[in-house]
Amino acid sequence: MNREIILRMLPLVRRDRIVMLCVDTDIAVEAASWDEAKLKMRDALVSYFRTFSEAEIERGDYARPSPLLFRIRWKVRWFAVRTLHLVEQLKSLRANYDPLHNLVRFA
Repeated sequence: MNREIILRMLPLVRRDRIVMLCVDTDIAVEAASWDEAKLKMRDALVSYFRTFSEAEIERGDYARPSPLLFRIRWKVRWFAVRTLHLVEQLKSLRANYDPLHNLVRFA
C-alpha cells in the first residue's frame, strides 16, 4: 500500500489547553501547546494504525468516525475557511498517514 490516508483534524482550545481530535478515527489528545498536541496525535495515530494489517487498512477498517457534532464542526470550519480563501489554515487541519513508513505528517 503506497497511498497516503487523509485524516481530518479538529483542533479546539479548552481552558488554556489544546485538544486535537481526529474526526476519522475518533482519537483525541490534549496538550499545553500546538507542537505538543501534534506530537501526541502523531504518536497516537501511529500506534492506532499499527494495530491493523495492510489489508484491513486497504479496506478502511480503521475508520471509526467521531460523533456527528464533531464531524459537523469540522465541516463548518472547512466551509468557513474555503469561503474566506484561507487555504493555508485549512492545510493545518489535516494530517496524512503513510502506512508504509508508519508516519503521520501534518499538511
